[in-house]
Amino acid sequence: MFVSAIIAAAGSSRRMGDDKLLIPIEGVPTVVMSVAAFENCPDINEMVIVTRAEKISVFEKLFSEAGFSKPIKLVEGADTRQGSVINGLAAVSENSDYIAIHDGARPLVTPAQISACIASAVKYGAAALGSKVKDTIKQVDSDNIIEKTIDRSLLWAVHTPQIFEAKLYRKAMQNAADNGKDYTDDCQLVEAVGQRVYMEFDGYENLKLTTPEDVLIAEAIVKRRKAICE
Repeated sequence: MFVSAIIAAAGSSRRMGDDKLLIPIEGVPTVVMSVAAFENCPDINEMVIVTRAEKISVFEKLFSEAGFSKPIKLVEGADTRQGSVINGLAAVSENSDYIAIHDGARPLVTPAQISACIASAVKYGAAALGSKVKDTIKQVDSDNIIEKTIDRSLLWAVHTPQIFEAKLYRKAMQNAADNGKDYTDDCQLVEAVGQRVYMEFDGYENLKLTTPEDVLIAEAIVKRRKAICE
């Protein structure tokens, strides 16, 4: 079985105020930590990193210094996430059986979580990492007045990677293009062609770095992980 990872790393980082993919987490740039999880996952065969044109040479240097051994391709992103993933998809090996889409700004995913998600994708055709919602969720109107409370027992926060059978994913991407749809979530992409997606629980550490507070949390998690391993 051949599994390709497309890592989306072409975002603007507007809410972070700095390029979040280069922010160090305990001394390791975010994008390097994200790619390392796939490098160290035995079920991943290749990686395609999608980023802005001006970052390609920067990332090439970082990955070379990290000593990654698996095949890595760097391609230029687009104006939207879906457009960027399309560019990445074009660089994936034709013999790929499954495609894993991951946010470059999620550096805390583990190789074990990736493997678990791949196993579920093989079983169900499509799977995504995520966690059950812990907070009480309110639906409000346009004036921020609560309309109702949502039953959180059925709610999950979806994370990445999101992993799909390759033929299914290509079909779903073509369907989106044919219908002029631009999705920000790959599960939506395959749901639109009638595919059910299995949610694989990954705990509460696989966070996406979006604001400066997230960096502080990520550093604390990495420090704790290092302490456990010592």
